[in-house]
Amino acid sequence: MDIIYTTYPVSIVFIIAATFILFVFSFTNIFLGITIILLAYMDCISLMPLIKLIDQIFSVLFKDNIARIKNNIRESFPIKGNKDHKGQAIFLFHPHGVFSLAHAFHIIGNITDWPYKNIRATVHTLMTTMPLVKDFKNHRIVSSNYNTMKETVLDGKSLSVALGGLAETKYIESKKLTVVVSTRKGVFKMALETGVPIIPVLTYGENSIHRKMDSRISDVIEYFFKIHVPIPTVESWKAWFKIYKEPLEHKIETHIGEAIEVGEARASVTEAEIVELRNKYIKALKELYKETRPADYKDELVVL
Repeated sequence: MDIIYTTYPVSIVFIIAATFILFVFSFTNIFLGITIILLAYMDCISLMPLIKLIDQIFSVLFKDNIARIKNNIRESFPIKGNKDHKGQAIFLFHPHGVFSLAHAFHIIGNITDWPYKNIRATVHTLMTTMPLVKDFKNHRIVSSNYNTMKETVLDGKSLSVALGGLAETKYIESKKLTVVVSTRKGVFKMALETGVPIIPVLTYGENSIHRKMDSRISDVIEYFFKIHVPIPTVESWKAWFKIYKEPLEHKIETHIGEAIEVGEARASVTEAEIVELRNKYIKALKELYKETRPADYKDELVVL
């Protein structure tokens, strides 16, 4: 769906707003609202026909505009590093950023020159289950459920994961990268069980263009739903909207590291093996940062 993934993250804001309106509607028209929500969850109704219709109309009416925006995105998100890996891999993206832009455009939108095509992006489970939101998913994404992710790998596909997740957005700073790795276990366990190597991926510039504001709204969402949702600043939106006219002045550059082999697949994995692989990954991630760090970034990568 060209119009949805080309206008990301504006589409994400629309999805959130539409979902919010749906829930407000459910409180003002309780019976009808609850019925709509239940039918959506049960997949009895879907917005997909309407979404496809809108997409087709916009793709025809604004063909040149969409092509220009795609080109601007492609030029704004260059890719460097390991483009010749053979076979499957689990690509771990850092940092998550406010919108996880690089992850979305490289994998989900398939807009950039990302070299590995047989790949699925891992997204929060809510993105594949919530009414309205799930209608925007495409064949390039999978739920962050462990079994679903593992089945995807066992099916012969590569996987991409923004490892730090929304927790990483608490530490957004310009010219400094703070990544959440030390508390993660599942993806390393999966790599060992399937025998699929992991590859670190670092992106520079995303935290500079999309900064977060201190917001009580984020605090309320985190309190009730136990997830941290950063609210972008007005300046962030102004900076981002320039991409609809021209490529970004300061590129959001992605570097793909070398593969970390994990050996043959095994049915049973010990805690010690998981910790050993994670430590090996952290070391490789720090090395990648030292090799690719822009001159104006902090000397050290902060790993939490």
